[in-house]
Amino acid sequence: RADAPLEIKALFYIPSFHSEKYGMGRMEPGVSLYSRKVLIESKSKDILPDWMRFVKGAVDSEDLPLSISREKPQDTALIAKLRKALTRKFISHLATMAKKNP
Repeated sequence: RADAPLEIKALFYIPSFHSEKYGMGRMEPGVSLYSRKVLIESKSKDILPDWMRFVKGAVDSEDLPLSISREKPQDTALIAKLRKALTRKFISHLATMAKKNP
């Protein structure tokens, strides 16, 4: 859960194999967006920044409308808040992991 005005449930996974490192081409984003457990967008490019495309997982939010797939998600203020909150939370989690396991 993230500390934001949005109700967010996110499950992220960092694979041990990084295909871009071995010249297999650019990775596609791997995080899917759900609203009330209904898939809105699979492998959405708008949920996380481009430099975090190595992250895989799913994000579910009760606050997103189900009709958001008809709109342009990158123009929605809710998606911008979601992206900012998830990025901040993910980076802080990596920082705490680095302190525990140097």
